[in-house]
Amino acid sequence: MRKSTSTSASKGFRLVYFLTTAVFLIFSTALLARSAELRRGNAFYRRTEKISEAPAGDTALTEAQLLSRQLARFAEKHPDTAIWLRLPDTPLDHPVMLGEDNQFYLDHLPDGRKNALGSLFLDCRTGKDSQHLIVYGHNGPGEAMFGFLKEYGSQDYFLEHRTLTVTTPDSVYLCPIFSVRWVEADSDAYRLEFEDGDLADYMKQAAEDSIYRIDADLGQAEKVLTLSTCSGRGSRRLIVQAMMVQA
Repeated sequence: MRKSTSTSASKGFRLVYFLTTAVFLIFSTALLARSAELRRGNAFYRRTEKISEAPAGDTALTEAQLLSRQLARFAEKHPDTAIWLRLPDTPLDHPVMLGEDNQFYLDHLPDGRKNALGSLFLDCRTGKDSQHLIVYGHNGPGEAMFGFLKEYGSQDYFLEHRTLTVTTPDSVYLCPIFSVRWVEADSDAYRLEFEDGDLADYMKQAAEDSIYRIDADLGQAEKVLTLSTCSGRGSRRLIVQAMMVQA
């Protein structure tokens, strides 16, 4: 009887050991695969940083011309490219895509390869005459993609990183930030349609809802830019909003 009990216990131990080892191997393999995928995504975006470098002899190009050139060169290979975002002294120097929906570029690079890092992308409802450009991006590991936006929880960080540059096929905009706030995914912050005067009211309310006061001349805005990322807290989103003023 003792031998039977001992044998059963031994079999039970071996089964638990086997299952534990199998689970460990599965999770380790998945983690390694995801890490490799993220490295490939980061490598892709590092290569895009070189696109804006002026070739020898082009020293007379202005900053706006360089930015426009950068966007045009990238869009030649990646037709869904809509705009380019740059924020000095941050990791943000990336193309922004415009797809047929708000799903594809969540897990695809601009070249169409599936990747967990995804792409920055405009809300698919965006049109040429839209007054509100909403850009979505993952809260990536480290500061990847829109992972760095969490730094805007500090007003000191904002004071050192106040203005983005947005390049469209037609213009270059300087974009002073006027609001940093937490919203729900279904918030009115994501509205795209505005009647006469509504945009000004929208911006005023956004400034009032900012987590810290930002002095800005809202009357100079031609459009509004919103950078949106998830918070890791359910449907809560972090958004950083800027005025678009043609350079």
